[in-house]
Amino acid sequence: MPLKTKEEMIAAVERLATKVVEAAGLELFEVELKGTGRSHYLRVYIDKPILADAEPGELPPDVIQNDVPQNDVPQNDVPQNGVPQNGVTHEDCERVSRDLGELMDQEDPIPGTYSLEVSSPGVERPLKKWQDWNRFRGQSAKVVLREPLEDGKLKSFDGVILETSEADRTVTVELGKGHPVTFPFDLVSKAHLKFEW
Repeated sequence: MPLKTKEEMIAAVERLATKVVEAAGLELFEVELKGTGRSHYLRVYIDKPILADAEPGELPPDVIQNDVPQNDVPQNDVPQNGVPQNGVTHEDCERVSRDLGELMDQEDPIPGTYSLEVSSPGVERPLKKWQDWNRFRGQSAKVVLREPLEDGKLKSFDGVILETSEADRTVTVELGKGHPVTFPFDLVSKAHLKFEW
Protein backbone atom coordinates (compact mmCIF):
# COMPACT_ATOMS: atom_id res chain seq x y z
CA MET A 1 0.00 0.00 0.00
CA PRO A 2 1.58 3.33 -1.05
CA LEU A 3 2.03 6.04 1.54
CA LYS A 4 -0.67 8.69 1.49
CA THR A 5 0.11 12.32 0.77
CA LYS A 6 -0.38 14.86 3.53
CA GLU A 7 -3.40 16.29 1.68
CA GLU A 8 -4.99 12.82 1.40
CA MET A 9 -4.45 12.15 5.10
CA ILE A 10 -5.96 15.51 6.08
CA ALA A 11 -8.97 14.91 3.81
CA ALA A 12 -9.51 11.45 5.33
CA VAL A 13 -9.28 12.83 8.89
CA GLU A 14 -11.63 15.71 8.01
CA ARG A 15 -14.20 13.20 6.73
CA LEU A 16 -14.01 11.14 9.94
CA ALA A 17 -13.85 14.17 12.24
CA THR A 18 -16.88 15.77 10.60
CA LYS A 19 -18.95 12.66 11.40
CA VAL A 20 -17.82 12.70 15.03
CA VAL A 21 -18.20 16.42 15.72
CA GLU A 22 -21.60 16.67 14.02
CA ALA A 23 -22.84 13.70 16.06
CA ALA A 24 -21.76 15.67 19.16
CA GLY A 25 -23.66 18.79 18.00
CA LEU A 26 -20.44 20.64 17.19
CA GLU A 27 -18.69 21.73 14.00
CA LEU A 28 -15.24 21.03 12.60
CA PHE A 29 -13.16 24.20 12.33
CA GLU A 30 -9.81 22.90 11.06
CA VAL A 31 -7.48 19.90 10.89
CA GLU A 32 -3.70 20.35 11.11
CA LEU A 33 -1.20 17.57 10.46
CA LYS A 34 2.50 17.93 11.24
CA GLY A 35 5.35 15.49 11.01
CA THR A 36 6.61 13.17 8.32
CA GLY A 37 7.43 9.54 7.84
CA ARG A 38 6.08 7.24 10.52
CA SER A 39 5.22 9.78 13.24
CA HIS A 40 2.61 12.53 12.98
CA TYR A 41 1.02 15.14 15.21
CA LEU A 42 -2.67 15.69 14.47
CA ARG A 43 -4.54 18.69 15.84
CA VAL A 44 -8.31 18.92 15.35
CA TYR A 45 -10.08 22.20 16.13
CA ILE A 46 -13.79 22.09 16.98
CA ASP A 47 -16.34 24.80 17.62
CA LYS A 48 -19.93 25.30 18.71
CA PRO A 49 -22.18 26.15 15.78
CA ILE A 50 -24.25 29.33 15.78
CA LEU A 51 -27.57 29.59 14.00
CA ALA A 52 -27.26 31.69 10.86
CA ASP A 53 -30.30 33.77 11.82
CA ALA A 54 -29.45 34.17 15.53
CA GLU A 55 -29.38 37.73 16.81
CA PRO A 56 -26.80 38.81 19.40
CA GLY A 57 -28.01 37.66 22.83
CA GLU A 58 -30.67 35.34 21.40
CA LEU A 59 -30.92 31.83 22.84
CA PRO A 60 -30.77 28.93 20.40
CA PRO A 61 -34.15 27.09 20.27
CA ASP A 62 -32.70 23.88 21.71
CA VAL A 63 -31.97 25.54 25.06
CA ILE A 64 -35.31 27.33 25.42
CA GLN A 65 -37.71 25.14 27.33
CA ASN A 66 -41.08 26.31 28.65
CA ASP A 67 -40.71 24.47 31.94
CA VAL A 68 -37.16 25.66 32.65
CA PRO A 69 -36.70 29.01 34.41
CA GLN A 70 -34.52 31.43 32.40
CA ASN A 71 -31.88 31.37 35.17
CA ASP A 72 -31.39 27.63 34.56
CA VAL A 73 -30.43 28.01 30.89
CA PRO A 74 -26.74 27.08 30.48
CA GLN A 75 -24.83 30.33 30.03
CA ASN A 76 -22.28 28.80 27.67
CA ASP A 77 -25.08 28.40 25.11
CA VAL A 78 -26.04 32.08 25.04
CA PRO A 79 -24.70 33.68 21.86
CA GLN A 80 -23.15 37.11 22.26
CA ASN A 81 -22.39 38.83 18.95
CA GLY A 82 -22.68 35.46 17.23
CA VAL A 83 -20.27 33.74 19.64
CA PRO A 84 -21.18 31.30 22.42
CA GLN A 85 -19.97 32.96 25.62
CA ASN A 86 -17.91 30.00 26.76
CA GLY A 87 -17.60 28.07 23.51
CA VAL A 88 -16.23 24.56 23.44
CA THR A 89 -15.87 22.83 26.80
CA HIS A 90 -13.15 20.50 28.03
CA GLU A 91 -15.76 17.73 28.02
CA ASP A 92 -16.53 18.44 24.34
CA CYS A 93 -12.84 18.04 23.49
CA GLU A 94 -12.52 14.84 25.52
CA ARG A 95 -15.59 13.28 23.88
CA VAL A 96 -14.48 14.17 20.35
CA SER A 97 -10.93 12.97 21.06
CA ARG A 98 -12.17 9.64 22.40
CA ASP A 99 -14.72 9.03 19.63
CA LEU A 100 -12.45 10.23 16.82
CA GLY A 101 -9.53 8.18 18.19
CA GLU A 102 -11.67 5.02 18.14
CA LEU A 103 -12.87 5.71 14.60
CA MET A 104 -9.34 6.46 13.40
CA ASP A 105 -8.10 3.20 14.93
CA GLN A 106 -10.70 1.37 12.81
CA GLU A 107 -10.19 3.34 9.57
CA ASP A 108 -6.42 3.95 9.91
CA PRO A 109 -6.20 7.14 7.78
CA ILE A 110 -2.64 7.95 8.91
CA PRO A 111 0.17 5.42 8.40
CA GLY A 112 2.44 4.92 11.39
CA THR A 113 1.91 6.50 14.77
CA TYR A 114 0.22 9.78 15.55
CA SER A 115 -0.63 11.96 18.52
CA LEU A 116 -4.14 13.41 18.53
CA GLU A 117 -5.07 16.72 20.16
CA VAL A 118 -8.59 18.18 20.06
CA SER A 119 -9.15 21.80 21.06
CA SER A 120 -11.12 24.95 20.31
CA PRO A 121 -9.77 27.57 17.89
CA GLY A 122 -9.16 29.81 20.94
CA VAL A 123 -10.03 33.41 21.75
CA GLU A 124 -7.75 34.72 18.98
CA ARG A 125 -9.11 32.28 16.42
CA PRO A 126 -8.29 32.73 12.75
CA LEU A 127 -10.89 34.30 10.47
CA LYS A 128 -10.61 32.02 7.45
CA LYS A 129 -14.06 31.66 5.96
CA TRP A 130 -16.48 34.32 4.72
CA GLN A 131 -18.98 33.22 7.39
CA ASP A 132 -16.43 33.99 10.14
CA TRP A 133 -16.51 37.71 9.35
CA ASN A 134 -20.29 37.89 9.64
CA ARG A 135 -20.32 35.66 12.71
CA PHE A 136 -17.88 37.89 14.60
CA ARG A 137 -19.32 41.32 13.78
CA GLY A 138 -18.65 43.66 16.69
CA GLN A 139 -15.43 41.85 17.67
CA SER A 140 -11.87 43.20 17.42
CA ALA A 141 -9.63 41.69 14.75
CA LYS A 142 -6.08 41.88 13.39
CA VAL A 143 -6.11 41.97 9.58
CA VAL A 144 -3.26 41.56 7.08
CA LEU A 145 -4.06 42.13 3.40
CA ARG A 146 -2.26 40.65 0.38
CA GLU A 147 -1.62 44.16 -0.94
CA PRO A 148 -2.20 47.68 0.37
CA LEU A 149 -5.54 49.38 -0.12
CA GLU A 150 -5.93 52.19 -2.64
CA ASP A 151 -4.07 54.70 -0.47
CA GLY A 152 -0.99 52.50 -0.84
CA LYS A 153 -0.26 52.47 2.88
CA LEU A 154 -2.85 50.41 4.70
CA LYS A 155 -1.96 46.71 4.56
CA SER A 156 -1.96 45.57 8.21
CA PHE A 157 -4.31 46.95 10.85
CA ASP A 158 -6.44 46.27 13.94
CA GLY A 159 -10.09 47.23 14.20
CA VAL A 160 -13.65 46.22 14.99
CA ILE A 161 -15.60 44.24 12.40
CA LEU A 162 -18.56 46.49 11.57
CA GLU A 163 -20.33 44.79 8.69
CA THR A 164 -20.10 42.48 5.72
CA SER A 165 -21.69 42.85 2.31
CA GLU A 166 -22.70 39.62 0.61
CA ALA A 167 -23.44 41.48 -2.64
CA ASP A 168 -19.83 42.49 -3.31
CA ARG A 169 -18.13 40.25 -0.70
CA THR A 170 -16.59 43.12 1.24
CA VAL A 171 -15.83 43.60 4.92
CA THR A 172 -15.91 46.91 6.78
CA VAL A 173 -13.66 47.33 9.82
CA GLU A 174 -13.58 50.42 12.02
CA LEU A 175 -9.98 51.42 12.73
CA GLY A 176 -10.96 54.15 15.17
CA LYS A 177 -14.05 56.14 15.98
CA GLY A 178 -15.47 57.32 12.70
CA HIS A 179 -12.69 55.78 10.57
CA PRO A 180 -14.14 52.72 8.77
CA VAL A 181 -12.21 50.94 6.04
CA THR A 182 -13.83 48.57 3.53
CA PHE A 183 -11.91 45.89 1.66
CA PRO A 184 -12.68 42.84 -0.50
CA PHE A 185 -12.73 39.55 1.40
CA ASP A 186 -10.49 38.02 -1.29
CA LEU A 187 -7.78 40.57 -0.43
CA VAL A 188 -7.31 39.11 3.08
CA SER A 189 -3.99 37.30 3.51
CA LYS A 190 -4.62 36.37 7.13
CA ALA A 191 -6.74 37.60 10.00
CA HIS A 192 -7.65 36.60 13.52
CA LEU A 193 -9.78 37.83 16.39
CA LYS A 194 -7.92 40.07 18.78
CA PHE A 195 -8.69 39.45 22.43
CA GLU A 196 -8.83 42.62 24.51
CA TRP A 197 -7.03 41.85 27.80
